[in-house]
Amino acid sequence: MPNYDSISVEEYVSALKVLPDKYREILIIQFQCPRHEISAGLLARLAGYRKFSKANLSYGRAAHLICDSLKIAKPEGFWFPAIAEAYHKGVWIWTMRPNLVEAIKQLGWAREQRYETFFLNPEERTPTEEFTEGKSQLVAVNVFERNQEARTACLQHYGFICVACGFDFEKFYGALGH
Repeated sequence: MPNYDSISVEEYVSALKVLPDKYREILIIQFQCPRHEISAGLLARLAGYRKFSKANLSYGRAAHLICDSLKIAKPEGFWFPAIAEAYHKGVWIWTMRPNLVEAIKQLGWAREQRYETFFLNPEERTPTEEFTEGKSQLVAVNVFERNQEARTACLQHYGFICVACGFDFEKFYGALGH
């Protein structure tokens, strides 16, 4: 297993410079989270992925490309340890390696703490944090208008007592129920 703590800031800088934009973006998103920590679910949401599995794959691919650039052999298991340590707190959370944090700072790619994370304790939140809403999404919905004439005819025929359950709207709500 390679010693990822021995990767220097300069080595990360050189690897990041050749990293494709879509993988650079996920690292910037993580960098901007408090303590540079993120879960796959939060990364998926902030990056606009539909599924957290896509975030897992992209995160692993970013680490893989960094390892390739640095000529680091594939470790046993996962690629992500090249860019983060992980711990479990209800979900798996990745904490960006300190030298990678410094490399991103040196490149001037992002400012710190743009995103609020869901796994902070309330006492860890600062009131001056900036919150970013998610992407807008167009949703098509069918809306059916009721035919007022049909409703009136139905009420005249069946009355104001529900045929299904026997609830009497007029008795319960008075004039408003009528």
